[in-house]
Amino acid sequence: MTVDNAEKPAARASLWTPNDRWAAILVGLAALLVALVVGASLTGAYPLSIAEVWGALARKLSGGVAIGQADTVLFEVRLPRVFAAVLVGAAIAAAGAAYQTLFRNPLVSPDILGVSTGAGLGAVLGIFLAMPVAGIQLLAFAVGLATVGLVYAIAAAVRGREPILVLVLAGVVVGSLAGAVISLLKILADPYDQLWRSCSGCSAACRPFERARCGQRLHSSCSG
Repeated sequence: MTVDNAEKPAARASLWTPNDRWAAILVGLAALLVALVVGASLTGAYPLSIAEVWGALARKLSGGVAIGQADTVLFEVRLPRVFAAVLVGAAIAAAGAAYQTLFRNPLVSPDILGVSTGAGLGAVLGIFLAMPVAGIQLLAFAVGLATVGLVYAIAAAVRGREPILVLVLAGVVVGSLAGAVISLLKILADPYDQLWRSCSGCSAACRPFERARCGQRLHSSCSG
């Protein structure tokens, strides 16, 4: 009788395969993501209740007319920010997984191939050229992608060495070069016309009071 009781838990444990564990983990993470999205939609400077969110969603899906501030806050402020955060987080997770798979190291970061510094160089260059916000973002993406391409080209040109090691060293060198160019652009930029745009992400699309506040911070930091 004791042997039969000991065999039953072992038999039940053997039925729980690794695929089942991964499926349970994915379901749990998906449920956590939904809970976080709902929580982020409810909380903020203008709190919303679940009934208000449900009513706003029902009116939106049925083509009804927006009523009150709840619809405006939910569809024009909260949900765009929440979904943007979800997309950015998914992109960062995918990039991290790709880096970790490529280098077989769970501690790698985008700095290894110089993509972070390259994207920063593109953003600084866009600010230096007084481009709009969309242009700055596109230029940051393009220069970051070009940096990775340059690192890969350098690593492919060097033969007879460990490929991963050459790739890492090329990334460090190109990243340092991009950082030096960023420092040069900061020196060449006009502190009263260009540098103020980057002190808090401000640009030509900023409202006048944001420009004034940004300029005051820059002036205080320069005079201090």
